Formats: sequence, C-alpha cells, structure tokens
Amino acid sequence: MRQLILLALLGACGDNIIPAKPPDAQPADGPTPDGPSDACLANGGAACFALPNNVLLAHEGNQTQQPDNSCTRNPQTSNSVITLAGNTVDSTGQGIGPSTVAITYAAGFGTPDVSTTTDIVGDYLLTLPMPVPNSFDVLITRSGAYDVRFENAQIFFNPVAITGRLFPTIGRTEWSTALTGIDETPVAAEGAVLATATDCDDRTLEFATVTLSSTSSRADSAAPTFIPGTRVFYLDGATPTPVKRDARTQTGASGGFVILGVDPGTYFLQSWGFADATALGMGMAGLTIVGERQITVVADKLSSTQLTPRSGP
Repeated sequence: MRQLILLALLGACGDNIIPAKPPDAQPADGPTPDGPSDACLANGGAACFALPNNVLLAHEGNQTQQPDNSCTRNPQTSNSVITLAGNTVDSTGQGIGPSTVAITYAAGFGTPDVSTTTDIVGDYLLTLPMPVPNSFDVLITRSGAYDVRFENAQIFFNPVAITGRLFPTIGRTEWSTALTGIDETPVAAEGAVLATATDCDDRTLEFATVTLSSTSSRADSAAPTFIPGTRVFYLDGATPTPVKRDARTQTGASGGFVILGVDPGTYFLQSWGFADATALGMGMAGLTIVGERQITVVADKLSSTQLTPRSGP
C-alpha cells in the first residue's frame, strides 16, 4: 500500500488496461492552465482533462520503471484467521488517535462487520470475521476530523497477519489549510475525492491525468462523461500537497490527486495516460484508460481509494 504524505492514502487494486477511444472534449494539446483564470477552475469537468506531456512512469522509492498495467483481480474469500494491523495517520503521516476503524464487507458502508478504536497514536489491530473477502470498505472517524470513506481496500491472503496498513484521518483545520494553498475552501454541501494512482505492483503512477465520469469507460473504451464543476488538483513537492494548476496538470511522482466540487452521488473515477512513446506521439488518439473505480461521494465527507488497473466496479 502507498501512503500519500498529505492524504495518507492506501489500499485497492483494479482491472486490465483498455485501449480507449480518445476523449474529445479538449484540443489535441490539452488546456493551457494559467493559474486562477484556468478554465478548469471556472468550469471544471472537461476543462480539467489535460493531456499528459510524457509516458506513464511507475515510482517505487528512488526507482523509476515502466508500469505494469496488465493485471486483473477477481473477488475471493478466505476461511483462514486473518488479522489486520496498522495506524490511522494525519496529514504528515504521523499516527494519531483515538480513531474508529470500521470495516464493512458489503459495499455501501452499512453495519460494520468489525470495528475497533485505536489508541492515541493511531495503532489498531483487528481480527477479520470469516469468510474474509479480498476487498472491503473502511470508514475512519475521529473527533475534529472529516469522516474518511476508504473504498475498496484490498488485501492478499498471504501472510495471514497483515501489518503496517495505514488509513488517513484528515483534520478539518488541516484540510482547510491545504485548500487555502490552491485558492479553495471546503463546501459542506459537497464531497471530495482523495486518491492515488498506481500500477499493478502498487507503484505510484506519474504522468497520468484523472477525471470523474458519470459513465464507465471500461467495457466499450468510451470517452468520459465529464462532471461539470468538478476540479482536479495534483500533489507535488517533497512533502506532497495539492498545488495550483499552473504548477501541475498531471500526476507527479506521488501519484496523488484531489477532486473538489463534487455533488453527492456515485461516479467512475478514472486515470488515463500514454503507454509508450508511440502513443505519446499520437496525441489524444494515443491516450488509454489505465484504471477505473466506481466511487460514492457524500456531502461533507472525504472519499478515498487507490486507483489501480485492478480497481473493480
């Protein structure tokens, strides 16, 4: 699992890369960001979909490699006794608590199958009820913080003692401070998406562009149906934080991004990129969908996931 320093986002997996029909909402060279007057900030949606300027790269530590986007993931269950341990962490990646960690096997964040309260430094330990699925939803709550809905947290069944799983808990003050840096403020009637793009090996993806769509592009390689008003910001810097669009219009080495201005509802979170130099030279016609994840956004809450080629619906 990958941790974003600001968002401490971890989890998830996906599906096969799909050769996509090129999204046609932007000119071939993409939008031209110019800070506060950027069309993305004014209109959102399609205006935030900028062509990457390089081929996709995967980062792991100090190593940069070609990404593996060829994987699939099928739902599985295990009747082994599996324990899950880790921390809830703040925007700097430090453990913080007490937080409540509630795991729900069925989609929709209904009655938890198991939950616990962390200690003051965010440590938790859970024994997962059998049969254990290989993906589930995790709700993190903490006094003074936003509820974080981490969708599609995925695990492997070996080893059966899973450790070091971090989940974000974002304080309301620190979230407001982060948004101030990109000239935004929280809106209680809206939700936000906090996520990281990775490849099949959980390495963070650089040079991907992301969007929310009201329709899926997975089965028929269709262009996104963009959501007007939704604004995409990417993380940058030694301690990755959201930056203005005149600084970045694609994922950086952290793979992290934030989507604001999202009305409550269920959407398809997508990452797109160029697989190789030939595709890059084709411009919009060479762009392919890398990952897609259905995600539900709730007012005044933060929806989180890890967007990989294994991300299921």
